[in-house]
Amino acid sequence: MVRPGGSVVSVERREEHAVEAVRNVGILDPGGVMDHSLRIGDMYDPDLFAEGEPLCDRVILDLPEPWKAIGNVQKILRPGGILLTYVPTPLQVHTLSLALQETGHFHLVRTVESIVRDWEFGPQSVRPAHRIIGHTGFITTCRFSSDLRPSIPWEAPF
Repeated sequence: MVRPGGSVVSVERREEHAVEAVRNVGILDPGGVMDHSLRIGDMYDPDLFAEGEPLCDRVILDLPEPWKAIGNVQKILRPGGILLTYVPTPLQVHTLSLALQETGHFHLVRTVESIVRDWEFGPQSVRPAHRIIGHTGFITTCRFSSDLRPSIPWEAPF
């Protein structure tokens, strides 16, 4: 899933999670073909990345407050690059969407909900389980632009 010559940079706040991340990459890439580096740090820390660091094509955030990492994302995401975030609640999506819009640099913002629901299969029927004990999550994607452009207001008619 990484283009030839591409690399993956992981950021982990906690040492034990970093060890697990390296192990997971080893499982996914047993031949060690992928260029993977790991940085111990906090994505919320404005000093985590210096100006002039190599730019990324994609940034994926699985954080409780991804809007607090937008400053760092703007430092490392190349123009036209894609930001993807995962959060479990609608309030988090709302806060993130407002923060992205406020920057004027993130466009084509799209949020989808992922719902897991069990299904039952019988000899004469196929149906969703009557009791849903599932998990929902929200995935938001957008493109980064180094040019400042106002976003289309949410209330704008289409």
